[in-house]
Amino acid sequence: MLAKGQFSVTGTKKALPYSVEVAGKLEASFPTLKSDPSANYFVEIQDNLLTNTRFTDPTDTELTNFNTRMLAVNKEQPQKIGLVFMGRQAPGGNNVVDGLLRYKEQRSNVELIGFINGADGLVANDHEVMTRENFANYVNLGGYDYIGRGADELRTEEHKQAALQVSNNLGLTGLVLVGATGCMTDGMYLAEYF
Repeated sequence: MLAKGQFSVTGTKKALPYSVEVAGKLEASFPTLKSDPSANYFVEIQDNLLTNTRFTDPTDTELTNFNTRMLAVNKEQPQKIGLVFMGRQAPGGNNVVDGLLRYKEQRSNVELIGFINGADGLVANDHEVMTRENFANYVNLGGYDYIGRGADELRTEEHKQAALQVSNNLGLTGLVLVGATGCMTDGMYLAEYF
C-alpha cells in the first residue's frame, strides 16, 4: 500500500503509467483511476517539488533512491531550459509550453528558450525567450504553432555537434524535446552525446 509522504509519481497519461511497478502500485491504491471521468485525459499526482507531499513504497529501495536523487534539486540554482518541437503536429504541444511557463512562475531563476522551427532552430541557434506574454495567443491551442516544428530527427554527427555547441553557448541546463517515439530516440542519442 502507498504511504503518504513516500511515493512520487509525476504523472500518467490516459492512465498509462511509466512502468509496470508504478502501474501496479497506482492500481492498488487508486482502483477507480481508469474509470473516473477526470482520468480520461491526464492524471497528475504532484510530488514534493510543488506540494511538499509525496508517496512512496518503503519496500522499493530502487524507486526510493531514484525519487531521492530527483528531488535533491538545488532550487536556488538558476536554470535555463531549451524547448524543441519535433515530429508532426500534436494536440498537446503548446500545453507543454504552458506547463514550463507555470514551472517558471514558481521560481524566479528560470529562463525558457524556444527553438524556432524545432530541431532546425536548435542546430542553427535560432531561438526566442518564451514568456507568458508572447505565449498568450497559444494557450490551450493544439499543435506546435507557437515556435513551430522542423526536422524530425537529430541523429547525424553534425546535428548532434551543433546541438551540443548551441546548448553550451546558451548555457542551457536542460533541453526538452517534444514529439513522439522518434523524439525519444533523439533524446537518447543526445543524452549519450552530451
